[in-house]
Amino acid sequence: MTDLSANSVRMNLLVSLLAGLVIVSVPISSDAQSSSDSPQAVIATRSALFQFHSAFWCNLHHFLYVLARARMNTPDSRRRAVSGAPGESVDASSLSGGQRQAWEAALDYYQRQLASRDLVFDDSMIAITNKLAGLENAPSVQDRGLERDLVTVLERAAPAYRAAWWPRHDRANRDWVAMIDVLLQQYGATVSSQIAGAYRTAWPVQPFRVDVCAYANWAGAYTTEKPPRITVSSADEGGKGTQGLETLFHESMHVLEPPLVAALRREAGEQGKSLPAQFSHAIIFFTAGEITRHAVPDHVPYAMKNGIWSRPPFGSYLAILEAGWQPYLEGKSSFDVALKRLVTAL
Repeated sequence: MTDLSANSVRMNLLVSLLAGLVIVSVPISSDAQSSSDSPQAVIATRSALFQFHSAFWCNLHHFLYVLARARMNTPDSRRRAVSGAPGESVDASSLSGGQRQAWEAALDYYQRQLASRDLVFDDSMIAITNKLAGLENAPSVQDRGLERDLVTVLERAAPAYRAAWWPRHDRANRDWVAMIDVLLQQYGATVSSQIAGAYRTAWPVQPFRVDVCAYANWAGAYTTEKPPRITVSSADEGGKGTQGLETLFHESMHVLEPPLVAALRREAGEQGKSLPAQFSHAIIFFTAGEITRHAVPDHVPYAMKNGIWSRPPFGSYLAILEAGWQPYLEGKSSFDVALKRLVTAL
């Protein structure tokens, strides 16, 4: 494939900026300190692009959510990224009677009240998750603006989670971060600068917050934007190695994409069209995959490896992207020409 560095001046500037950033250890406040037997939630890495957290309450929340959806037998509960969660329930045999009762009560509550809501698009769920992520490994969720019933459920379920699952989940989270940190050191500056160049924006000065949880959602990772926060699963086999690297950049692109989407809409308006569902998401899949593949030897793009291009509506977009967007990524056409070709082909 032709060198993707046609926008070399802009990309070199971004690489220089990234290279000049220094990782600073950020202490968490006294009310967010971990308990005496739990390490700090912020995981030290060498990355200036992302800041990783293994936060107790955020992990507990996602685990209960995923297990409750499995109880509801939702179609997504059988997806690879979450299907293993119910099998972990065998660990509950080590719980006391009171802990087991509190855990079952928590699952009942999540099934009744929360599991039918979407983690990505439901504002109330986003608010809950943001508050719990912000608690890091604090000893309690009291007085944090959460609903009283949810506070009670989480406080009572916490001892069971600490006893049966948390040590293993936390260790897996930290192992995942150690793996991804090595890849970021090798490829992070190149991939991030080329993504920012392709999207005609700058990579944020502040690192993206990434909450690493044993289970995230059926997709294995998701992003919410107020404030920007990525949640990624350490248990999903599809998120290991360079697939995890691409996923991390894919998720960050949801925050970077508004200028591109605005430009696409202007072009669509000029052509008397509207953008179809998931088209900008298809561009993210394609761009993250192609740029990662170009940077990383032997990498297979996530969408190709996982059959995304065979699913509607993405399957109808692949040829359009190959014809209209790939030449731009390869430096063979301009941004404006690429937009016109994409919209014309829709």
